[in-house]
Amino acid sequence: PSVDNKDTFFINLYPEYTAIARAILDVVTFFKWRKLTVVYEDSTGLMRMQELIKAPAKLNLKIRIRQLTPGNQDARPLLKELKKDREFFILFDCSYRTASELLKQLSSMGMMTEYYHFFFTTLDLFALDLEPYRYSGVNMTGFRLLNFDDPWVASTIDKWAMDRVQGP
Repeated sequence: PSVDNKDTFFINLYPEYTAIARAILDVVTFFKWRKLTVVYEDSTGLMRMQELIKAPAKLNLKIRIRQLTPGNQDARPLLKELKKDREFFILFDCSYRTASELLKQLSSMGMMTEYYHFFFTTLDLFALDLEPYRYSGVNMTGFRLLNFDDPWVASTIDKWAMDRVQGP
């Protein structure tokens, strides 16, 4: 799927919450983060974060949990607060549409710098145009479940790209 809605038909297969939570925990452990702010979009996101929320005792990790304002795409008041509080390690559990809007707002607020590390849990992060942030210095982490090194996957992606170019 893409934010610009050029692709109107897609199937979304999402792994179970515990698998995502364990993967997130592995990344947090790998980076040796001691302080993390979790920003979630809805109650489903909060459920996905349960393993991470339970982890501080084992990992010596301080977690701050915040919710995006439901029904409001303007996250700038929350982002301003995170910037003021010097929260540099932020995990966003949100849809790719919300992630797209967040990236624009983070950029407009001067938060796309080498001091920040943003971790997006949406599996569709790769569908966003990240080129505007490429040279900003920001650290951005996300998951992708496609193995482009697999010949079958690579040929299927190439075929889809050709179908899109050639049209109906």
